[in-house]
Amino acid sequence: MGQLHFLTGEKGGVGKSMCARVLLEYLNKVGIEYIFYDADRTSPDVGLVYEPSKYDKIIADVGRGTTTAPSDEATVKEEDYPTASQIVTVGGTTVGEESQMLSHIYFSEDEEDIFKADRLCDQALEDNIVVVNLPAQVEVILDRWFSQQRILESIESDADTKMYFWFVTDGSPESLELLSHSIKIFSQQIDHIVVCNLGLNRRAREGLALHEVAKQVNQLNIPVIDMPELIFSKPEMRCFKESRLKLSELADRTQRHPQFPLLDRILVKQRAKTFLDNCYASISSTEVFAPILVRMELEKEKAAKKKGRARKKTEPDPVTESTTTSNGHSANGVNSNTVTESNNNNGDSPLVVTAEPVSKSADQLMDEMNINLSEL
Repeated sequence: MGQLHFLTGEKGGVGKSMCARVLLEYLNKVGIEYIFYDADRTSPDVGLVYEPSKYDKIIADVGRGTTTAPSDEATVKEEDYPTASQIVTVGGTTVGEESQMLSHIYFSEDEEDIFKADRLCDQALEDNIVVVNLPAQVEVILDRWFSQQRILESIESDADTKMYFWFVTDGSPESLELLSHSIKIFSQQIDHIVVCNLGLNRRAREGLALHEVAKQVNQLNIPVIDMPELIFSKPEMRCFKESRLKLSELADRTQRHPQFPLLDRILVKQRAKTFLDNCYASISSTEVFAPILVRMELEKEKAAKKKGRARKKTEPDPVTESTTTSNGHSANGVNSNTVTESNNNNGDSPLVVTAEPVSKSADQLMDEMNINLSEL
């Protein structure tokens, strides 16, 4: 059950990076493993927060000019392309540090970059959740990759793999025109989710409703969700972006950040938590991840039952013994003998009578036991 998610919007500055942060936080919260790529070559802001060691190295190599594609004479080996297991991200932690540079993917005019992007499709077809934060103005290159590499056909041929566009819009006419264009080109093969960024424009959803693209959205039943405003002042927002803190870290009252006094305040943390909770509810409403969560729950129940059966096998069976004395008295002193009598006159069911113990004197007991006191 693989999924390939693109955070897009085509227009710059509409909040794609914030939406990518929120989506990764949601996946971390519900425990879904994922593979993440920040495809912005020069400003991988999300990658620097969620996989800092990997993207710090990428930024450094970009500065040294060492991230250019190999020349035509260079030999590209199979091992240069890491397997999904090498770069799976669990809770924001990347496995396989040695493959970090080789696993980075860009969308550019370079032919080699186009072929490296095939890994996105491969990993999704291997039943992984792949999340890609796209830069602005990349639709032409993305469309070229889809058609040249037969990506959409590959996804369609696998019933268990799906592709999604999380299209972030600020509700401006330019952004909505780009949304309309994306729906016209890709909607038959790619499921769209429209994300209205209310933080940039509180009337973004209203702008969507008044635009012609609303007809396309309604006809195709495209989910529309809101990304609420993160209520920070400009200095607080600037400090947050520079801090490289995850939203979940900022929202956690048990974590203190004295190096960022503007953010290390209860009110700021509460606002971050409210923002995240509302975003989680919006993402859940799309039900995009519902099948995965159901499968995870079933696997958890199956594992619990298996563990319970194994524990029962190792435990000894309880032994219940009924202790009765030889003279017909049970261990608690109650006579266990019963008398069954049938009523022959009316044919009623047998009558069961339980005899109660009869107390005896010491002389009677000694007589029964043939004990002579004179002989003692």
